[in-house]
Amino acid sequence: MRPRLQAIVDYIGPVIGHPLLAWWKVTVTEAFPGTGRGLYTIKASSDNMAAQEGLRRLTVELERPAPTVH
Repeated sequence: MRPRLQAIVDYIGPVIGHPLLAWWKVTVTEAFPGTGRGLYTIKASSDNMAAQEGLRRLTVELERPAPTVH
C-alpha cells in the first residue's frame, strides 16, 4: 500500500544561468502526523514539478526496507 502524502512548496529563487529553472523548498508529510516527513531543496521548472519530485523522493524513502543490524 502506497503512503498518502501531501507537499507544500515554497519558492526560494532562480537558478543562476538557467532562466527556466528555479529552486523550491518542498516539505512532504504523510497523512498521519509523525509517520513520515521529508524536507527537500529541489531544482525544477515549476512548483508542480518540484512537488511531484518531493513526493517521489519521500515515497522511495518510506518504501525502502529498514536496515538490519547484525
